[in-house]
Amino acid sequence: GETPPKTPCQNNSVVVGMMVNVDSFREQFAKYVFSGILDRHPSLKIGWFEGGIAWVPTALQDAEHMLASYRHMFNHELEHEVRHYWNNHMSASFMVDPLGLRLIDQIGVDNVMWSSDYPHNESTFGYSEKSLASVVDAVGPEAALKIVSTNIQNFLGIS
Repeated sequence: GETPPKTPCQNNSVVVGMMVNVDSFREQFAKYVFSGILDRHPSLKIGWFEGGIAWVPTALQDAEHMLASYRHMFNHELEHEVRHYWNNHMSASFMVDPLGLRLIDQIGVDNVMWSSDYPHNESTFGYSEKSLASVVDAVGPEAALKIVSTNIQNFLGIS
């Protein structure tokens, strides 16, 4: 089933619910980065699925700012900079995210995966080829191969 919105909505609640489903990504991202779990578990991999990729640059930017502003108040000193945790532990997937693809240099092509989410309503079913072509158009064939194939293989350890 679809996750209901945090605040009830009389009309189109499924769409509202889908729009806010990924709100928790930033919270969980912050917890993984700042809690020390990634320092304690250096081989842990985290995948952010079905939420797009455009949220990643602002999360990274804000986390770096928080680290610079509040490091003196930490009760757990991080072993690495924020981007180390993203680059070495995390990946995110998208189905259709032209904005995210324009920000690929901020996200890192090695941390991005395409998905279709078939058979769900929000999937790319019926236009997956067009969606894949837009990835190639946005980042070129070499980076697109990573995004649609190599990265998920690496993430799952099946390469």
